[in-house]
Amino acid sequence: MDLAIIRELSRNARVSLAELGRKVSLSRPAVAERVRRLEDSGVIKGYGVHLDLAELGLGLRAHVSLRPRLRSTRNAESLRDRLLAMGHVLSCVHVIGANCYE
Repeated sequence: MDLAIIRELSRNARVSLAELGRKVSLSRPAVAERVRRLEDSGVIKGYGVHLDLAELGLGLRAHVSLRPRLRSTRNAESLRDRLLAMGHVLSCVHVIGANCYE
């Protein structure tokens, strides 16, 4: 049942509890309790939005790989913070393998 709730919330996190209950065949109070437990246990960490980047004028999207020569974790964190501070950088992840950052 929890997976059905998660699936529905993944499709539309703004669905009302009453509608969610109808979709998973539970009463509103029962689905509210299950959602609360999923949130309290950390299974559901939060809710978000799916953006249409083109509508925001951000139609061009690029994945850029960097291989910086950093001497410390502090330097890596500083680089990440500076990249994320740029208005047009949406995410910055550290990866292991051929490239350090993508």
